[in-house]
Amino acid sequence: MCGILGVWAKNLSDISNIREMRRQIEYRGPDSSGEFFDENNGLVLSHVRLSILDLTSAGSQPMVSNCGNYILIFNGEIYNHLKLREIIKKNGFDYKWNGSSDTETLLVCIKFWGIEKTLSKISGMFAFAFWDKSNKKLFLARDRIGEKPLFYGKIDGAFVFASELKALCAHPRWRGDIDRDALAQYIRHGYIHDPHCIYKNFYKLSPGYFIEIDDKEVARISQYWSLKKSIPQNRKDVPYPQFLEELEHKITLSLQEQSRADVPLGAFLSGGIDSSLLVALMQKNSSKNIKTFTIGYESENYNEANHARKVAKYLGTEHVDLLVNADDALSVIPDLPKIWDEPFADSSQIPTLLVSKLARESVKVAISGDGGDEIFCGYNRYKIGYGIYRSTKYLPSWMVSRFSKKLQSFKSGKIERLVSKFPQKYRYKVLSDRLVKLGHVLEHTQDIDYYKSLVSVYPNPQEIVRDCKEKESLLANSDKWPNLSDFREMMMYLDTMTYLPGDILTKTDRASMSVGLELRAPFLSHEIIEYAWQMPLSYKLQRGQTKAPLRDILYTIVPKEIVDRPKMGFGVPIEDWLNGPLRDWVEDLLDYDRLENEGFFHAKQVRKMWEHQLSGERRWHHQIWALLMFQSWLDSKDKIWT
Repeated sequence: MCGILGVWAKNLSDISNIREMRRQIEYRGPDSSGEFFDENNGLVLSHVRLSILDLTSAGSQPMVSNCGNYILIFNGEIYNHLKLREIIKKNGFDYKWNGSSDTETLLVCIKFWGIEKTLSKISGMFAFAFWDKSNKKLFLARDRIGEKPLFYGKIDGAFVFASELKALCAHPRWRGDIDRDALAQYIRHGYIHDPHCIYKNFYKLSPGYFIEIDDKEVARISQYWSLKKSIPQNRKDVPYPQFLEELEHKITLSLQEQSRADVPLGAFLSGGIDSSLLVALMQKNSSKNIKTFTIGYESENYNEANHARKVAKYLGTEHVDLLVNADDALSVIPDLPKIWDEPFADSSQIPTLLVSKLARESVKVAISGDGGDEIFCGYNRYKIGYGIYRSTKYLPSWMVSRFSKKLQSFKSGKIERLVSKFPQKYRYKVLSDRLVKLGHVLEHTQDIDYYKSLVSVYPNPQEIVRDCKEKESLLANSDKWPNLSDFREMMMYLDTMTYLPGDILTKTDRASMSVGLELRAPFLSHEIIEYAWQMPLSYKLQRGQTKAPLRDILYTIVPKEIVDRPKMGFGVPIEDWLNGPLRDWVEDLLDYDRLENEGFFHAKQVRKMWEHQLSGERRWHHQIWALLMFQSWLDSKDKIWT
């Protein structure tokens, strides 16, 4: 796991600052670093290395082919690289290997097969740059699901790219103009969808794509893998027990491949279905007690540590958990703009960062359960959200409209006073949020509008962002969707293509890499994803439960009563912090005069939200957190980190 960076400029003076640019992402690869200079063409490729496979100098990058014509810098892991070496040998390709790294395997595969065929054969998480010196062509590629990041654009005629934006910001002629249209998309979702970026004329390379750069210009953007094309028109007629057996086999194989490392390895364990299944299979197939890690909170409303502890005890893992208080969590907030150097507002970034720090004290690689919800129908919107949507179809439109307006008019204080009279187990503090959001959601009668409202943090970003026209995303391009008759599967598809890479994997990559931890997600093997989509939706929803296949496999290893509980998520008590210890910080960042002078937000609307939050009239903590993350990022966006 590493960081990559490159500049292709008109002359060598434009690449003289490359080491300062590299220094901004050294935490992604603290073990070693290096550059390749092609002085004749004004190109430099830079790399920082976190050594996981082949810890010797034979795995160092940039890596130059034996013939000297091909150069590779690579961030990630190719899990099937040993199999690829066998295939290369069987094909009679005569090559004398210098070491055992997957970087060398990738370099030789591209030399042997070319970019497109290699991308179709490799399995892993990656972002890489490949320089064909004789043809003067540069290629950039990103993995199928978007586990590893890659940004690119132009600075004063030079083509530049990097794992993270902060490296580009250190270029001596950097000029980062904020894109208000992308900002509006951020306010809606809490993150920015690929291929867009917070800066004008800069982009994220989309998952499953590669680009060809010729003479410092993008000559071709190509998609080498498509989830849409992987979904068959007719699902396989395989008996459910046989499906479970094959699925367990595929997950086990993915775990075995992703557990290969020349350094200590462990796993995140929340006690939920996804992480518990992976840990259970790891422990089942291991002769040693595997290491597991959990972060919990002193507030029981947000604490998962007890659930994880029960699973760990039953499985016999070497478990470490840490209960953190508000001070522990708040201490990392000043670091967030540096770590997420594009505005990012998923507040579970905080516990993800804390558990990454905890794990890094003992291991260098960790396994996570990311992807289970999107692939196996796990989110509440696939069950509860869909159920509500379907129910409204049987009601008169005027009745739904009136109910929608009524819900939107609810004030938090009144709802909470009502909820306080409920039995203890039904006193959900978030009920007022969800009722008001439900009111907005019910305004929409079309599938995609309903879904878009469900996944919106703020449904009307133009009310907050000045002079904007919200960037379009995949949600607005129905020609790129597969032909799916079931609305639940459409939500799963859109989540996999947008929310998973834009939010979940952005969160886990930046949090883990900021502390030099490599995080791997076995569910995101494209073979598992494609196999899951070959089966009917009914296989994922059994007995009224989501993620039925994962549950049924897990129940054969861990008693049902240990792992069956309501979905909790990786939440944080953000509202308590905003109203309490963070209040002065909020007041400073959302000061009326400051907002007016900066000119990005309608200050009156922002202050109204904050006042309602403080008074308890309406709970706006998620939306305010998004504003705060932009404001704190704005303070630091041009900072050169030391």
